[in-house]
Amino acid sequence: MGALDGFPTTQPALKAKVRIADIHPCGEIHTGSTLIGVSIPGFSPHVNLKITQGHDWLHIDPSKNHARLSIAGVAVDADGHSVRMIAEGLAEMNEQITELFFAPDDSAGPKEVPFGFAVEHMRFECGEPYKALEDMLFAGSVRFGKDEDGLFADIRLARIVPGFGTE
Repeated sequence: MGALDGFPTTQPALKAKVRIADIHPCGEIHTGSTLIGVSIPGFSPHVNLKITQGHDWLHIDPSKNHARLSIAGVAVDADGHSVRMIAEGLAEMNEQITELFFAPDDSAGPKEVPFGFAVEHMRFECGEPYKALEDMLFAGSVRFGKDEDGLFADIRLARIVPGFGTE
């Protein structure tokens, strides 16, 4: 074995496009950060789930350089099986991301921000037939964009696979 024994790897797992329906500025809160609630109406990952309810919170640091994401949602498949999704993340509040979230709707600002500025980790709580998801953790890369239907988050999730070896 080599110097990388024991380090986890990732296995590509899910792709999702999440619509950001509304932005609700809550102002400065006791932590000194700016809190923004973002509601999401739904997305369809390869497991064919649709979000029936959910919310994201962006805690923007006082420096305005980073936002900490707190995400929760419930998704349901066509047979009525539900999955609870819980995620936390970190986004760099660069000029492109800030303009997407805060510029007027008719702004000529960026329409898509490339991957490389936001990450998250996600877990699931659920019963059959998705029970196996509870025994996995996921790492995600996120990018934000705006199209004719409004704001969205484009998410790529990879299952975190334990490392092997004895070193």
